[in-house]
Amino acid sequence: ALLKKLKIFDRWGGLLLNTNHPELGWDGTRNGKPAGAGVYICMLEYEDIFTKENKIVSGEVNLIR
Repeated sequence: ALLKKLKIFDRWGGLLLNTNHPELGWDGTRNGKPAGAGVYICMLEYEDIFTKENKIVSGEVNLIR
């Protein structure tokens, strides 16, 4: 799969991360400071390398401190 976009949101819909660089990930911060423990929503957009279709999946990330 070819990563196109990764987004991480807080539970109120605030955007914490928006990147299209596959080597970057979320470091658990909000505005440069540690984000609080809890559930965050992630959305991943990618291109299927076999079908060349764009696909979007979403899920939850549980940040534990």
